[in-house]
Amino acid sequence: MDIPCAMPMLWVGMNYGESLNLKREDFFKPTLLKKCKSLIDTKSTTMKVVNEELGSCVDSLFKPIIYHTDSFPTSILYEAVRKNSIIHWTPKSRLFLFHSTEDNMVPFLNSEHLQKEFEKQHLENVQYDFAPYGNHMRAAVCFFEKVYQSL
Repeated sequence: MDIPCAMPMLWVGMNYGESLNLKREDFFKPTLLKKCKSLIDTKSTTMKVVNEELGSCVDSLFKPIIYHTDSFPTSILYEAVRKNSIIHWTPKSRLFLFHSTEDNMVPFLNSEHLQKEFEKQHLENVQYDFAPYGNHMRAAVCFFEKVYQSL
């Protein structure tokens, strides 16, 4: 996993944003529980440091319950994720989708699925820019350059 902090941050964000009232102890392994306050709950640590501290294996962070999507309390979390999905969503204003086909952090398959969904809806207010712009960070620089040039 290229961004180990993504999973705990997703869990924390969904739990807070959707008022799920899930208990960290039910999902997080003791090593993650100990590091949450200094790494996940703060904005004083860079993602690079957080990722280095957490390692790259989800199994070392979460208890096996995280994979039991149909059982309580995990089902509550997965329902919140489904509810916040952009699938079956229609943008109301113009939308520019940019994604590198070489992205090493966010699977390009996500953008392909979204494009297919939007094409089924025959949306004319969506513009796509999918190309081999390099890894996630390199593509981010390309994206910001394109936005700056369009201003």
